[in-house]
Amino acid sequence: MDYLTAALENATSRPRILLDAMGAHTTRTNDHNNSNSNSSSHQDGHNKSSADYQIHLNLPVDANVNANANNNDEATVEVECRRCGTEGPESGARAFVKGPNPLSIVVCANRIFSRSDMEQVLVHELIHVHDVRVLGMELRSCTELAYSEIRAAREAE
Repeated sequence: MDYLTAALENATSRPRILLDAMGAHTTRTNDHNNSNSNSSSHQDGHNKSSADYQIHLNLPVDANVNANANNNDEATVEVECRRCGTEGPESGARAFVKGPNPLSIVVCANRIFSRSDMEQVLVHELIHVHDVRVLGMELRSCTELAYSEIRAAREAE
């Protein structure tokens, strides 16, 4: 079982506990551990995703906070695990939130070395997702980003 799967499917992992508290559930979209499947191509021959791995988190959205709460796409967040580059927003990051539409979490596979690392970055990024989706925060605002980063760092420790 890979670190991402273990962190999201193990009932006692910190990310799973956080997701349960948020009322979220996960659905696996790619299975790279299944040697009989071609992970880059589906039965119809089309590549559904270029991600190494994706999990959709269907988060409840407070309609009073988020005006787009009735849009199901707004409540789904993809988590993808891939090799990250050395330039731009991903340089040096272990993971980051990309968005806002669609909102997604990118985990840098080349910078995660243990299950503990994976759990820590997922908790950190899930706090950001919660802040955006549930609290309606705008992370492009320096003040709101600082608030979210403090919460995420505190909860991920």
